[in-house]
Amino acid sequence: MMNYTNPCRFRLKYIITAFCCLIVIPLALSGCLEQVQTSRLPSGALSNFLLHLRQGELDDARAYMAPGLVTPSATLDQSIKDASARVRRYEIEDQKATSVDLGNGELQETISARVRLKTPAGQPTPDPSSGWQQTDVITARIVMRGPGWRILNFELKCCDK
Repeated sequence: MMNYTNPCRFRLKYIITAFCCLIVIPLALSGCLEQVQTSRLPSGALSNFLLHLRQGELDDARAYMAPGLVTPSATLDQSIKDASARVRRYEIEDQKATSVDLGNGELQETISARVRLKTPAGQPTPDPSSGWQQTDVITARIVMRGPGWRILNFELKCCDK
């Protein structure tokens, strides 16, 4: 007897695989899968910038600076590096953003959240509800540039030096 495979079944697997590739690959290449929020919203751009700082992804954080309006420099790189080191020592949750219109298409975006120091390795874990402070985490002057909002300058409000 001959081994017979159904050609329709093969075609269906091929179509499903091709469809998945056509959806996932362009999203991965465009960077859409790396963002938590869309940078088309002011709060999304600042939230993603903060996320990259918290993860130590300095090149990705730098990408949120306004091209043509912010000059890349060693000082800018150092400020991003310092902000990342400071914010990585803290736990941050329950983020909320507020905006103030500054005119000329600029906004001042501020993210506030609950913040507490991370527990050092080898130390007992604190009570889940202890040590939290509600505070402003980061504020930035932002502008719409290209496909989304970009940062002109920022100041880390929390996270002692």
